[in-house]
Amino acid sequence: MLVLAQTSDGAAALGGFVLLVLILIGVAAYFIPTIVAFVKKTPNKMSVLVINLFLGWSFIGWVVALAMAFRDTPAQQQVVIYTQPGEHRLQPQPPPPASPTSQRPPTDQ
Repeated sequence: MLVLAQTSDGAAALGGFVLLVLILIGVAAYFIPTIVAFVKKTPNKMSVLVINLFLGWSFIGWVVALAMAFRDTPAQQQVVIYTQPGEHRLQPQPPPPASPTSQRPPTDQ
């Protein structure tokens, strides 16, 4: 004769709570690269989120997202030219390169 163990409602509730906690820990571990990217305020944090969301299930995708989250971005530098004491202005940006079609010599017709 087979006897099944009866569990009380309290034990079932505790088991459900433990399962919920384990699921939350798993989701948090899965999104560690995204969490790191948003905490570090990396400029490519949305790219990290997309890669983590869609490719994080593979270990390689998760590692790539984590590497992107930890990647340092170089500080942007601003060049200031002093023209006279007490006066300064920003260095003008060079014009964009001309397209190849705009550099054709005029043709005689």
